Amino acid sequence: MIPRLTIFAGPALLAIAALASPAVALPDAAVARIAVGGTDLRDGDRVPVEVELANRGDRPLPPVPVVLNIDDEPYAGWKPSAPIAPGKSAIWSLLWSATRGSHLVVAVADPLNDVAESDETNNSAFVNVGVGDAREPSPWPVAIAGIAALLVGFGAAMMANRLRPSAKSGQRYAIRWQRGGPSPPQSKR
Repeated sequence: MIPRLTIFAGPALLAIAALASPAVALPDAAVARIAVGGTDLRDGDRVPVEVELANRGDRPLPPVPVVLNIDDEPYAGWKPSAPIAPGKSAIWSLLWSATRGSHLVVAVADPLNDVAESDETNNSAFVNVGVGDAREPSPWPVAIAGIAALLVGFGAAMMANRLRPSAKSGQRYAIRWQRGGPSPPQSKR
């Protein structure tokens, strides 16, 4: 028979040992920030997006995947090339082709929970983004191109006119030869 003291002392000793031992140091992958560039976003704009992955834990964070979802659809994925030291972060930059409407942009770090962390509740962050209709194209590029073409054509016509002898200069040449000067050069036939 096992003495009663041992039965009650075993769990009590384990509880005391757990309280006395230092906490296990772990990394903590946290999506610290999502920044979507621009204030007046329009349909078709190429929009810069930055995701900051921070390590808020006490141990280096191994390279964990980060997934960017837009409107509950996977858009892009990234994985840092090196571990992130405690208290440090890494920035992921990409471009998003904006479409008209309201969009939910969500970044999730370590989506499959492959890394044991000190806090699993800060692995994601989100931002709402509104995108308006496409901008009306400016008429100025077409107008400037038309004016430039007109000026080039006008300049070419002026140059061609200067290089070609006019009818009057040809008549003067013929008249000058008729007034008794030396005979005009003969063409070879």
